[in-house]
Amino acid sequence: MRTVWLGHSLANILLVPGAMKVLSMPSLKNINTRSLMAKFDPRLVAAWASVVVLAVCVLVLWPSQEATTTNDSTRVVMQIEAAQTTTESEAPNGDAATEGISGGPALSASGALPPAPVEGLQENSTVGLLPRIAADGRRPWQVYARPVPPGATKGARVAILVAGLGVSALTTQTILGKLPPEVTLGFDAQGSFVADGITYARRGGHETLLMLPMEPLDYPQDDPGPETLLSSLDDSSNIERLQRHLAKASGYVGVATLSGTRLISVPDKMEPVLKEVHDRGLMWFETRLAPQAVTGDIAKRLKMPHAVSSRLIDADLDIDPSSVTTALQDLERTAKAEGKAVGMVSNPTPYVLETLNTWLSGLGKKGFVLVPVTAVVSDGSP
Repeated sequence: MRTVWLGHSLANILLVPGAMKVLSMPSLKNINTRSLMAKFDPRLVAAWASVVVLAVCVLVLWPSQEATTTNDSTRVVMQIEAAQTTTESEAPNGDAATEGISGGPALSASGALPPAPVEGLQENSTVGLLPRIAADGRRPWQVYARPVPPGATKGARVAILVAGLGVSALTTQTILGKLPPEVTLGFDAQGSFVADGITYARRGGHETLLMLPMEPLDYPQDDPGPETLLSSLDDSSNIERLQRHLAKASGYVGVATLSGTRLISVPDKMEPVLKEVHDRGLMWFETRLAPQAVTGDIAKRLKMPHAVSSRLIDADLDIDPSSVTTALQDLERTAKAEGKAVGMVSNPTPYVLETLNTWLSGLGKKGFVLVPVTAVVSDGSP
């Protein structure tokens, strides 16, 4: 709008007076100016001039706007890399003190998780690199997991998943800088920053999940986007879409969905999807956003590693901001009663992150242990 206003203003300032001046020149006194004015209406001249000036402004300003967007994204990436490089250079020398799950790689001295993909845990395909179970039995969900902190057996375990990352580089940077590394991060498979985001998250010590677009109850009014897994597709088509999402990044421990309230309620459609995920050595995270979901039962039947959300922390945020604190208190009660609890954030707003971070800083004093999601996984065994 500013560009349109600028073009119109320039046309009126520069061109209309000029036209009037020409028409008043002595050499044109004998010309029928009324006829000439009818042919060359100054308002028409101004309108055409506005179009010309607008086109020039677009040609000049549009590339600079694209360059600014690209530069902003590059700047965020550089800031993340600089912060993580500083952390690594300040880390003490020596071997890591904690070991990964089931013999997986340990944390580096700086607290970073090993780079991904790890040799033997990926395979080439027509859609790119896909996760796989290694020939020696190593599974991606174990190797890419964050090690359990020392002393985790001394208190009730609390795990937190913060989803909604990967769409914005700036949001990813903010979250990486605020949350402790034990918090698991969920990246949108359709986000433009998913691959780089997972890489930087692992450098910061966070294990990650890939959030898949699946059919919601009110589809297509609510459309998660292209390559959504749908109940109307045959199994092979859904598997193809799943694989295209899996190939977008490396280093995640498993998958989940924030959108698939319909698909996760259809057993014959979800079982082939979960079997593919399981056969590739990944875990499933059950968000419990759909009361009728069948994915938990399928995971148990497949003896598939899975974790279940105990509470959606920001479920009632729009109604009552204090509900975030109430949800966190509910998590504490669940952890005390069951020995573990898993909280999930679906929309990491600044308020939610600040409230969550304050609560996390006091967990240890209450006798709880903050752990990654993989530390509360069940494999479906009785």
